[in-house]
Amino acid sequence: LYHILEKRIGKMDFGLRQYFIRVLIAAALMGLALFFIWQNLFLNYHLVIRFVISVALGIIVFILACFWLRVEEMKELILWILNRR
Repeated sequence: LYHILEKRIGKMDFGLRQYFIRVLIAAALMGLALFFIWQNLFLNYHLVIRFVISVALGIIVFILACFWLRVEEMKELILWILNRR
């Protein structure tokens, strides 16, 4: 995926590459968490409720992973959302 993206937009500088790798790791952690959640938790709930809970927890895992990996854009997004009020 990285090489395809690099072919289309050209050489990436170090900062963009680091950002890309961090977001990719956060997305992988979210995917693993969602797989675990879907396979093991909330099995007795209705399918729609399971889906909503899984998506909400997946979003939380992604946000926490971005903070843990120090993705600055996630911090900016959260601050922007909080300041809109």
